[in-house]
Amino acid sequence: MVSPHAQDSSKWFPHMHNILRGDGCVEKPLATLWKNYQASTRSEVRMNLTVCNSGLKASTREHGLTEYWANRITYCNIHQAYPRVFCWVYRHEGKKLKQELRCHAVLCRRDDHARDLTKTLNARREQALQVSGTGMSGMRTSGTGMVNT
Repeated sequence: MVSPHAQDSSKWFPHMHNILRGDGCVEKPLATLWKNYQASTRSEVRMNLTVCNSGLKASTREHGLTEYWANRITYCNIHQAYPRVFCWVYRHEGKKLKQELRCHAVLCRRDDHARDLTKTLNARREQALQVSGTGMSGMRTSGTGMVNT
């Protein structure tokens, strides 16, 4: 278990942006994000990502600070086809307060960085849900092609 007073660590990663997630899991959104990232001729957007007790804090020069609250992160894992990509699905409020799930991704230098981020964020999410009394035991497990950490 992660201590509620554990030191938050920050790291810089290339941000692969985000995409609206449809039915299924993250295979299609990740494939699209990866294809767009590799085909992009623009300079990469660097994101400082911090796993904290409240969820994730992401900071870029272009967009400033964005906070992703733990109770709104619906999924976080690593896909076998993209072991260096740390991805999470976040429940955003769209136009007219319509809920939409968006798949976000950053590219880590090494696959163990992505695994560490996943492990830490899932522990913080579990802790946040335990505090709220809901727990993660009722949540669905990952679909095929996903690595359990």
